[in-house]
Amino acid sequence: MTPSEHRHLFTLFGNILDYPTPALTGQAQRCAALLRPTNPDAANRMLDFAEFSRSTDLGQQEEVYTATFDINPACTIFAGYMLFGESFDRGKFLVRLQQRYRERGFEWGRELADHVPVILRFLATLNPDEELAQNLIDKCLSPVLGQMAGSFEAEADTPNPYSHVLHALLDVLAPLVKAPLDESMMAVNSRTGMQDRVQPFLGNRIQPQWETQQPILRRTQ
Repeated sequence: MTPSEHRHLFTLFGNILDYPTPALTGQAQRCAALLRPTNPDAANRMLDFAEFSRSTDLGQQEEVYTATFDINPACTIFAGYMLFGESFDRGKFLVRLQQRYRERGFEWGRELADHVPVILRFLATLNPDEELAQNLIDKCLSPVLGQMAGSFEAEADTPNPYSHVLHALLDVLAPLVKAPLDESMMAVNSRTGMQDRVQPFLGNRIQPQWETQQPILRRTQ
């Protein structure tokens, strides 16, 4: 798969994992078409998701999305919470993400910087070979998405349609992972979550005034 195709896929997955819109079915179908030549299993997963969105009205899609990502803490759509829990370490992570976004001229809108769709769309702007892109894949997206996908295993009899999306995206990321994070360090697997010592992959420049401010930990409306 070419770097351009990876960027297109990351953008599509970012849009698909965002709050549902009428464009969802078309996005899933385009994603499946891009995946078909190199990863037919992932393409079939996305076609299954496209069928869900095609056959489900927007209101029901919104209910499924909210139940999946906004209510279940084991599958929250905020990567920083999965990595650090509700802690100042997450606040520092948010600040560093914002700094990286501003340095690259990336606009992330009203969502928090650790919103997974935002991170995916940012990844789509990077050169896949650069260190920042690699570290976001290894230390953030791959372990977070793996934990999110794993939270569906207990629901095998009634599969969540977003399980198809997360597993398809993990299939895309798997060949790109070089130095995966030890998932036992994540907040979902420990009492304290990752500590600040593992955050230098985003750089260490923090504006001093942020150190004493309480971070915003939930979605803004």
